[in-house]
Amino acid sequence: MLGAYPHFVEGGAPHDVLADLCRETDALNVFCDLARGDTDDHDVAMSATFSQSLDHSASLHIGNKQIRNILVNFGLARNVVRVGSRWPNFFGDILATNSATFQNIDRYLAVENVLRSALIRVHAQRLDIENLAVFDAVVFSHMSKKGMGSGGWLGLGPTRL
Repeated sequence: MLGAYPHFVEGGAPHDVLADLCRETDALNVFCDLARGDTDDHDVAMSATFSQSLDHSASLHIGNKQIRNILVNFGLARNVVRVGSRWPNFFGDILATNSATFQNIDRYLAVENVLRSALIRVHAQRLDIENLAVFDAVVFSHMSKKGMGSGGWLGLGPTRL
């Protein structure tokens, strides 16, 4: 995935192979804008607006979770959550969710906003969880069969995404 990053950074430049795609308003435009720094989601409090603007509909077989997964894995976004099947188990009976919750964009964003609000409230006490992508990784590690600990996420200091 990271091999494509330079194409997005230079998107719109005459010599770039994705130049035409990055000039158009289409599915790749958000990638180009993020890579060039024309937009970002770095401010967790303001990131809800960014997340709400993501439109995966132009990309075949890409859903709410997948578009956020791609953006986080490319290193283009950090304050979106890849809400999927592990979250109902994590929430337990605190928040009622099911697989249909995550397919509906309004419900998806509502769950993401609950997580965003939680992070904002605890951030001063948990500086090691500096953004939603790290929070998501912590939950992923916690819910995995390997769990947290040696060889996994240890919560030692800030990370950079």
